[in-house]
Amino acid sequence: MTTRPRPTLRLVDAGWILWAAGAYVLLNTHASWWAPVCVLVAVLLVWWTRGSALKGWGTPVLTVAAAIVAVWVVVTLAVGPGSGGDVVWVLPEWSAESGTPVGGPVTTGRLLGGLALGARALAHLALLALVLRCVPAERLAEGADAVLGRMAPLVHPLCFVADALARAERSRTDLEAHGLGRLAPRWRHAAASAGERARHWRTTTTLDDSGVRARIRLVVLTGVAVAASVLAMTRVVSGAHASVGALALGAVGGLLLSRARCVVRSPSDLAPAGSALLTGVLLTTGVDGTLAALSLLVLPVLCATLPEGDRVASHESAETR
Repeated sequence: MTTRPRPTLRLVDAGWILWAAGAYVLLNTHASWWAPVCVLVAVLLVWWTRGSALKGWGTPVLTVAAAIVAVWVVVTLAVGPGSGGDVVWVLPEWSAESGTPVGGPVTTGRLLGGLALGARALAHLALLALVLRCVPAERLAEGADAVLGRMAPLVHPLCFVADALARAERSRTDLEAHGLGRLAPRWRHAAASAGERARHWRTTTTLDDSGVRARIRLVVLTGVAVAASVLAMTRVVSGAHASVGALALGAVGGLLLSRARCVVRSPSDLAPAGSALLTGVLLTTGVDGTLAALSLLVLPVLCATLPEGDRVASHESAETR
C-alpha cells in the first residue's frame, strides 16, 4: 500500500473544474440564449484538442444527450413552459385535478421555451462530460482523497465511471459500433468495472489523514454545507452561487488540511485556469451576461494555441529518438 502524506494537485485539473463552475453559475443566473450556446460551442471545440486518452467517452455522452432531448420534446409538447406566439398545431387536451392542462395548443412560445430549457440541460451535461474527459480518473480520485479524506471512498466509483464507459465503448466490435448493440449490459459492466477500480485504488493507496485532522475536515465540510444551504434558502445568494461557493470553500479547506501541493507541468496547464479567471472576473463585476458568456470561448482559443502538455512531451521524446 502506498501512503501519500502530501497529495499533488495539478493546476490544469483545478482549472477545468473552475471553468465548469463559472459556466454553471452563468447558466443559472443569466437568462440569455448566449449562455448555453457559448457553453456548447466551447465544449465542442475543446473536445477535439483535449482528453484524447479518453477516446470513446463521446458515445455515452451522446446517448444521454439524446435521452434528454427526447424527454424535453415530450415535456414541451405536453406542458411546455411558454404559451405565447402563434399556434402551430393543437393536441388533445386533458386537465388534471390540480388545474394544470396537458396538451392543447402548441404555440411558438411553447416550442421556443422548451428549446431554451433543453439547450440549458444539454449545456449542464456538456460541462460534466468535459471535466470527466479532461481530468484523468486517477487524478480525480487523488483530488477526492485530498479534499474529502476518509470520506473519499464514497465518490471513488464516480471518479472512474467515465473511464470505464470509454473503455467499454472502445472494446465494442465493428458490427456493434455501427448498430444499436445492447446498451444496458455494457453500462452495467462499466459500473462494475468502476467499482472494482475504486476498490483497487482504496487498497493500494491511502492518504495520511490523522484522527484529529479527519474530525476537523468533517466539521469544516459540514459547516460549509449548512451555511450554503441557509444562505440559499434565505435567498441571500442564489442557489448557483451558494453551491459553487460551498464547493470552493470545502475544496480549499480540504486541500489545506491535506497539505496538497499544486504543480504546473507545461504552459498548456494554464489555459483552463486563465479562461476561468477571466469569466469569474466578469461575473463578479456584474457586466452584461452576453459578454461573460462570450468569454467562455476564450478557452478553445487557448487550447488550440497551447498544445496539450502530454502531446508536447511525447513529441519531444520522439524527436530525441
